[in-house]
Amino acid sequence: GTSAQRMYWFNKGYQTGDIRLSDTFNDPSLN
Repeated sequence: GTSAQRMYWFNKGYQTGDIRLSDTFNDPSLN
C-alpha cells in the first residue's frame, strides 16, 4: 500500500499491542 496506509496499520498494530496486524496487511503471502 501507500506510505500512509503502512503507517496507519503500523500504528494500529502498535496501539493494540499486536504489531503482527501490520505484517498481515503487508505480507503478500497472506493476501
